[in-house]
Amino acid sequence: MSVVSPVVTRALAEDDGRLLLDIGGDAEGALALKQFEPDIRKAGYLLILVVNAFRPQTSTVEGIEKMLRKMEGICGLSVGALVSNSHLMDETSAEDCIRGLETVSAAGEKLGLPVLYAGVHPDLLNEAAGILEGSSISVPLWPLSRYMMLPWEDGAMWSSGAAAE
Repeated sequence: MSVVSPVVTRALAEDDGRLLLDIGGDAEGALALKQFEPDIRKAGYLLILVVNAFRPQTSTVEGIEKMLRKMEGICGLSVGALVSNSHLMDETSAEDCIRGLETVSAAGEKLGLPVLYAGVHPDLLNEAAGILEGSSISVPLWPLSRYMMLPWEDGAMWSSGAAAE
């Protein structure tokens, strides 16, 4: 089982704000969350499933539902909302973001869950908003930037770029 800082338990016990836990999108993360289930229930919670509709396991409404049910089954908590963070890393277009949002919105409709927002790279925000204007989807777009470097990117710790020397 994943080890999570005891600070999480303390934060759940305190009633002075919000706590955001990013558990990742797999069984290991859901299992890590399971250890806090009683404290989370006591504190009150909104479990949000963040979906990238371009990952194979969440590329369809059925896939999203399967992932959601699996996560709920492992962690013992119920998902209350969805977020679309559909992207193809640096290859993402505004159309991709909206196409992913359409898939996530369809899943939300089927599951009876709201889609709180859709993450869009700031450079694509205006174009995506323009595309969204012509649709029936009414979901706020939030600008999201990636700050993580992947191992093969120039400048990453393990790359052969200058920062690695």
